[in-house]
Amino acid sequence: MATSSAKYRCQECDQGFGKLKSLTRHLKTEGHMVGVEHIQAKCAQKAVAQRPPVDRVACTLSPALTQPKASESRVSDSDPGVAHRYEDVLAALKPTTANCFNRDFASISDFLARPMNPASFKIQRMTLVNDLNCHNLEESAFLGSSVAESASRPPIHQNFHLNVHEPFCLVALGVQGAGKSHTMSVVLESCLTPTKHIPGPDSSLVNINGPMCALVLHFDQNPHSLCESTGLISPAGYYVDHLGMKSPLPSLKRDQMTVLVSPTYYLQRSAFYGSYCTTRPLLFSWKTLSADHIKKLMRINDNENQLYMATLLDLLRNFQRSCQKPLFSEFRERVVKLANVKGQEAPLIQRLNLLESFLLESEKNVTLRDHAVDLGTLIQAGRLIVVDLTDPMLSASEVNGVFQLLVEQFRVAPLQGCGKLVAVDEAHKFMDGQSSDGLGDAILDTIRLMRHDGVRVLLSTQSPRALRPEILELISVAVLHQFHSRDWFNYLQAKIPLVEADFRRIVGLEPGDAVVFAGRHLLESEGGDGMVGVAGATWKMRVRARFTADRGASRLSK
Repeated sequence: MATSSAKYRCQECDQGFGKLKSLTRHLKTEGHMVGVEHIQAKCAQKAVAQRPPVDRVACTLSPALTQPKASESRVSDSDPGVAHRYEDVLAALKPTTANCFNRDFASISDFLARPMNPASFKIQRMTLVNDLNCHNLEESAFLGSSVAESASRPPIHQNFHLNVHEPFCLVALGVQGAGKSHTMSVVLESCLTPTKHIPGPDSSLVNINGPMCALVLHFDQNPHSLCESTGLISPAGYYVDHLGMKSPLPSLKRDQMTVLVSPTYYLQRSAFYGSYCTTRPLLFSWKTLSADHIKKLMRINDNENQLYMATLLDLLRNFQRSCQKPLFSEFRERVVKLANVKGQEAPLIQRLNLLESFLLESEKNVTLRDHAVDLGTLIQAGRLIVVDLTDPMLSASEVNGVFQLLVEQFRVAPLQGCGKLVAVDEAHKFMDGQSSDGLGDAILDTIRLMRHDGVRVLLSTQSPRALRPEILELISVAVLHQFHSRDWFNYLQAKIPLVEADFRRIVGLEPGDAVVFAGRHLLESEGGDGMVGVAGATWKMRVRARFTADRGASRLSK
C-alpha cells in the first residue's frame, strides 16, 4: 500500500514508489498502463494522500516535488523568455486516437499492424461535411448551401458544415463587396455563438460544446473605419423584424468583447466606439516582454548590417541568455548611447520611439496606465479580443510588427479546455507576402503548429499575393469570392488544385457566393457518386446569413 513518504503511486494497485523509474518499471511489468499519457498533468495537481480521478490517471506526484525549496531560485512561467513547463504542456495534450479501437490485440505485432487512423477517427479529421455526416462530428457549424451553376444544371442540394472541433486554416478571398468579410464573420460566429438554446432543429446550427477565444486583427488609416467583427455583440435585427422570432438570437454579451486600440489614438477611438463596447489602449508590460518580443516591436531584422543594429542584437541576445532584463529606463539609456554612432541616431531613436509608444512603463503613456489591460487576462473562453490599430500615424509595417507579437503571444498562451481562433481582417492592408513580412511568418508558424497549440486561423484578403505562398499551400479551406484577375487565379492555381473552369465560375459569382475548396471533406460530387475526397474538387456555395449585426454594408448615395 502507498505510504505518506511515497512520491508516486500506481492507481490500479495503490502501490507506492520513491522513484519514477521504479513506477515505470512496475507499470510495464504489471501491465498497468492505462492513462500513462496524463501522468504528468495530474502529478502536478494532486497530493499523494488524495485519491486521483479514475479517468485515465495512473499515478500522483507528491507535493514535495512541486514546491521549490526556500534556498532555490524560481523563475515564474509568466517571466519573459521562459517556456511553459513540461508538465504544463503535457496537461494540454489529448490523445488523438484514444478509445478509437474496439478490440483487443493478441500481440505487439498485431497492435503495430493496426490502421493508424480508425474509420471513426478519419471522419473527425474532415474539415467540410454535408448533412449526412455532420452528426458524426464533435463540434460543427452550418456554413452555407450549394448553389445552381445554371438553370439547366441544378446542383446536388447539400449543406456545408465546418468542423470547428479540429484546428483549421480558412482563407476568404475576393474583391471589395464580394463577401469575404461576411464569410469571416460567419466563421467567427461558428466558433463563438452556440445555438443550443434555440428550440427545434435550429439548435444544431452552431453545435459547439462551448465558445472559443478569438483574436481579431484590424487596421485602417481611415479614422471612420470600423472592424466588422464588432457586430458579434449585436443580434441581427432583421430576424426579429421579418421572422417574428421570440427566442433570443445567438450573440456575444457586450462584456465579452474588448477592443484594443493604438495608444497614440486611444482618445479618438474611444470616442468613436463610445458606449457600444469596452475600449482599452494596447500596452505591453516591459516585464512580460522577452528579448525576441523587443526585437519584433523595434522591427529589427537579423540581416541588417548596420553596426548599431548588430550591437543592439547582441544586447538582446544577452538578455535572453541570462533570462534577465534591466529596467526599461536602463535599457533606454543603453540604446541612446548606441545612437551616438555617427549617422545612426535617427533610425535607432525612431525604433525606440515605436517601442515606447506601446509600453506601459513609458512616460508617454502615464495617463493611459489606469485604462490598460493585459492580453493574458483577456484570453478566456467566450472572449472576443478585437485589436483595432486604426491610426493615421501608424504605418503598415509598424502595425505588421505589433500584430506579429500579438499572434505569437496568443498562440502560446495556455487555455485549457477551449479552442483559440486568430482572425486577420483585410490582410492586404498590412501584409505583402514578402520575406520581410514578419506577421506572415507568425501566421505561417501558427498554421504549421495549429494542431499542437489548438489554434484555428482565419484570413480575409483581396489579393492572394498578400499572403506568403506557404500559407496558401497549407490551408484547409479556400472560400473564393468574386474576382476577375487572371493573375490572381494563376497564382492561386499554383497553390490550390483549381481547373480552368473554376476561373469562369469565380468571375460570374454573385455577392455572398463562393467557389469552395477543401483538402479534407465528405461532400457529394456533381456526378452523384456519393461522398468523395477527390483532389481538386470544388463546389459553389452560398454563405449563410449572419446571426449578428452586419457592419460591412456598403454606403450608397441617397
